[in-house]
Amino acid sequence: MGQTDAFLQKSVFKALNQDAALISLMGSDKVFSHVTIKTDLPYVVISNWQTEDWSTSSDNGYLNRFQVDVWDDKRSTLVQQNIAARIVELLHDQPLELGFGHLVNLRFENSSLSIQGSNKLQPLNLKFRATIEF
Repeated sequence: MGQTDAFLQKSVFKALNQDAALISLMGSDKVFSHVTIKTDLPYVVISNWQTEDWSTSSDNGYLNRFQVDVWDDKRSTLVQQNIAARIVELLHDQPLELGFGHLVNLRFENSSLSIQGSNKLQPLNLKFRATIEF
């Protein structure tokens, strides 16, 4: 993970962890980079960070991509959808402060949910991309 990834990741985690509406949907301390122990559902895992050079002849920059997975164990996907909608509101086109470089844009790209049987947990996946210049 590059320096821009670290600053972007910190800003994304801060935006999600400090939002009262999101906390009311899933509880506090429910945003993770990975889950290694049994954690009460619902929760969110932010992962799959990717970085590409996005420099031009006059500016240095990076294109960053990441995924937000919304996990819940309810038969209905309504909770996951409500959490996902709030996450998109909090991140899409928002001017997050990075502490390094300038966030040109942060965009929601797509979502997917694959239901593979009634007893299997499946995340609702949200994909984002961010362009950073420095």
